[in-house]
Amino acid sequence: MTRMMDKRHLLTIEQPTNSLNDFGETVQAWSTFVTVFGAIQGIAGREYIIANNKSAEMDYRIYTEYTENVKPTMRVKFGTRYFAIVSVVNVDELNRELQLLCKEVIA
Repeated sequence: MTRMMDKRHLLTIEQPTNSLNDFGETVQAWSTFVTVFGAIQGIAGREYIIANNKSAEMDYRIYTEYTENVKPTMRVKFGTRYFAIVSVVNVDELNRELQLLCKEVIA
């Protein structure tokens, strides 16, 4: 478990929302679900080439205070960076802390 003082990053957890554009097409946007302090810990990284485009992917573990209803369909925003949530773990099932396993794709 991380210590509270380690949670120094202001993070926004965003949820997908759908709306219709002027042509009646469904468009996905993102809205704020909750803003919390958290700790970001890098786990692993890799580079790959797809169709002659080089990309990098990083895996992160993000710790935040416990918040109900955080789901893997959401993402975490930190400044100009976005982390796709892969899994949500209620640490020790104590409803005090969440561990979010995330991926950041850097094009």
